[in-house]
Amino acid sequence: MNEKRYSLAVVIPCWNCEAYIGEMLDCLLNQTFSDWKAFLVDDGCIDGTAAIIKDYVLKDARINYVLRNRTPKGAQTCRNIGFKLSEGAKYVVFFDADDLIAPYCLEQRVEYLEKYKELDFAIFPMKSFQENIYDENNWVWGVQFVEDNFKAFLNWNLPFVVVTNIYCRQSLVDYDLAWDERLLSMQDSVFNIHALALGMRYEYAQNVKFDYFYRIGHNGLAKKIMMQKHFDSHFILLKDVTEVLVRAYGEKYDFYIQNYILIFLFQIFCDDRKALLRMISMPYVKKHSLFRVRLVVYLALNRRGRSYIFSKYLRYSRSLRMQWEEHMKSNADKFRLESLRSWPISN
Repeated sequence: MNEKRYSLAVVIPCWNCEAYIGEMLDCLLNQTFSDWKAFLVDDGCIDGTAAIIKDYVLKDARINYVLRNRTPKGAQTCRNIGFKLSEGAKYVVFFDADDLIAPYCLEQRVEYLEKYKELDFAIFPMKSFQENIYDENNWVWGVQFVEDNFKAFLNWNLPFVVVTNIYCRQSLVDYDLAWDERLLSMQDSVFNIHALALGMRYEYAQNVKFDYFYRIGHNGLAKKIMMQKHFDSHFILLKDVTEVLVRAYGEKYDFYIQNYILIFLFQIFCDDRKALLRMISMPYVKKHSLFRVRLVVYLALNRRGRSYIFSKYLRYSRSLRMQWEEHMKSNADKFRLESLRSWPISN
């Protein structure tokens, strides 16, 4: 392997993951593809994570331990640090420390971009799990089920996430796409929306196997997203997403942007008058007077009244959510039929 140039960088932020990091590292060492380097960026762990990673560094020189050396704290900063250290790689993936990958994962992804060189990134199927990868959990990502990915993202139905993707490293440099270090949550969605709005060339990989397995139920991120201290982060997110979409597409996504704003109100800050007033002050909302008037009226209504004046958005959101859940179930069933043949390693 050339010491300066290599095929794939694997960037993994790490925060108190001693219970799982060894499994991810074992997955890397068991890959059928060998031309990779991994950058595990320690976000200031206070458990045994660092010691475990350092043991693996001694086993394999392709594994690199990096301690985050600047603020702010967070996975997004760690990913930016890891990406900067990955100079020399042709491709890059961003994985999570507590997940699992199939032995063919890296090979499958690199071969796909080698075959379709016109792409900036490609998307691969992923399934969630709790105890083992074959459990009956109906959450899948990276399998196309909508024609317009923006509409899905703006309804919080994630068609793909960053761990499902492999990127041409130079494309991320050329498009100046990096992780937003101001955000406390949902950085993944913002990264993906920017990639699409910038016009990056991509496709869902065809005729490939599920290769990534997302562990759920232990980090509590969903609950944190709903916390008041995340509001500043959400406000930055809303302002950023509206600006990038309007800049790229004009009024095309107005209905879906407004639906996105309403989801935050109904699901997170429905009774927070201060939060609502701040949203009304957003530049996007100020430019859409009818929508702004409805938000002002929202202040004076109870939850039932609010649902009535925004019924069109809520009906759309529920309809797309039902379609998305059906898509999840059908593809999870497909995985259970295929996986026993494609991954002969018990888990």
